[in-house]
Amino acid sequence: MELVKRNVNGTEILIDTHSSSTFLIAKNQSTNFMPTLLTKTSDVLKAFSQGVDYIPLHCRLEITSLCNLNCEFCYIHNHTVSQNLSFYRIKPYLDYLISQGLLFVVISGGECTLNPEFPLFYSYLKKQGVFVEVYTNAVALSSNILKLFNEYRPYKIEVSLYNDDTNSAVYHNLRLMQANGLNVVAKCTVNRATYAYFYKIQKWCSENNCPFYFSTDVFDAYDGTDMSRFELTAEEKAEIYHDSLNHSNVHFQSEGKTCFECAAGLYSFTINSNYEIQPCSKVGWKINLLNHYPDSALSRLKEYIFAFKGIKISGCYNCRAEKFCKMCFARATVNEGTHSICVNEEYCRKVLPFFDTLIQNSQYDI
Repeated sequence: MELVKRNVNGTEILIDTHSSSTFLIAKNQSTNFMPTLLTKTSDVLKAFSQGVDYIPLHCRLEITSLCNLNCEFCYIHNHTVSQNLSFYRIKPYLDYLISQGLLFVVISGGECTLNPEFPLFYSYLKKQGVFVEVYTNAVALSSNILKLFNEYRPYKIEVSLYNDDTNSAVYHNLRLMQANGLNVVAKCTVNRATYAYFYKIQKWCSENNCPFYFSTDVFDAYDGTDMSRFELTAEEKAEIYHDSLNHSNVHFQSEGKTCFECAAGLYSFTINSNYEIQPCSKVGWKINLLNHYPDSALSRLKEYIFAFKGIKISGCYNCRAEKFCKMCFARATVNEGTHSICVNEEYCRKVLPFFDTLIQNSQYDI
């Protein structure tokens, strides 16, 4: 056990750098610490962010735009300048953010393990008392990286599954990480390219005791390329989500959506492989970190969030699919000059037929 003392929003904690999620929290701010079990990330983040308008607790760090796969539906690979983040160029910004409370980092890409400095990013963050998740396709998992994961346990490893060849490298490496006791979760983006074998992936995960989740969201590429051709039909989406439907998530509310009511408005942000910081990867606003001092970059980020936070999204009111849809600031139509924000009607035209088909095929009467 190797403990690092952190102060996060006024709370003293000790974090075991070798553990995936063990930390001790000061009881009554005295020198007595009590063990705390990290169960649900969002609950921990909300607890540590209480009392402030915004605190940088959670970062998605895209350390490369390179990838060893060529998925045609990817919104990053082949749609941005191909490069790796340099650890030493970004380190002053990481150090400052850690001093401001940064507690969770998701290392992603592209394929993050292709950045030759991945071990440096990973081990440094762990040694600073940061909980680290890794998003990977697991194709390039090496013995050295596996050794690193065993020494400094990741909070979670999310593995993207985009084929149904269970003898391929990704499935072999997923099983290998499971055998090493690592917290591995499989995921799949279900779209026109992956729909044919989605159920096979789901079945394999169930049979191999691997937690699994999926999404049918399709996003335009970083360079603005329209990726809507990969969207499933409303009927196909309804079929996929039918088994996970429950009574609580179909009844709508009438309050409407507001800007930055999500994690990005409270504690989360993204740094991409172009050294740009933004509220999330789907929000168009971004600034280049290298053109700013660390404190100035964070201040600019917060200023942008506060300029829109709490503003009602016009047109998003008394909608039957409100609670089920994912309308947000990033998806809305935004006039930054007038701070006028309204629903993206194209998104609504996709969500409503899906929702109606889902409800029609269910037993719920709303």
